[in-house]
Amino acid sequence: MAVEVEAKKKFEIFGLDLLSFSADFILPEDYEEYLEKRSGMKEEAEKEEFKGEEETKKAVRDRDIEEIKGTAETREKVLDDMEKERIKRETEMEIEEEETQQDMRDAMEGLKLKELKDRQKDERDVERKRLGLETLKAVEPGRSAEMQEKYETLQKMMGATEKKFLNRKLEKETFRKLMENYEKEKKELEVKMKKR
Repeated sequence: MAVEVEAKKKFEIFGLDLLSFSADFILPEDYEEYLEKRSGMKEEAEKEEFKGEEETKKAVRDRDIEEIKGTAETREKVLDDMEKERIKRETEMEIEEEETQQDMRDAMEGLKLKELKDRQKDERDVERKRLGLETLKAVEPGRSAEMQEKYETLQKMMGATEKKFLNRKLEKETFRKLMENYEKEKKELEVKMKKR
């Protein structure tokens, strides 16, 4: 039910109504094996955690016994070992953080390269248009060049309006009215083109 409500909300953004919604769940044949494997991994992790706790308790017991015997490590040595362990963990965390940051830098560099490539393509297209090297679009049968141009302009306007709406520059009602007008004009043009 919640999925259907969320889907209806998303469709309303685009001015669409969701009339019905259904989902069929088809689980893979090995799903039970997957669940068993997953629960086994959880049990294994719990065993490891329990084992770690037991080792800690054993170490404490052993140290207590050694203290009684007089062979226990000094407090300074224990603190020193704990400090070394803390430094080791911090170093590992710093290395992981540096790797993550490097991955982020690589991803950002890739995005910048893509943007640069897109910008260069746009500049090439503009230059081609300026020089008159634009490839001529074939006019579809039954459409005059003027009607074809009006139709394409109308589609571009619809796309721009939708983009403004998605960027929250237009209110829902304004968007809906504009799109209705564009659809009406588009249908009228299609009717005129079919008559020719």
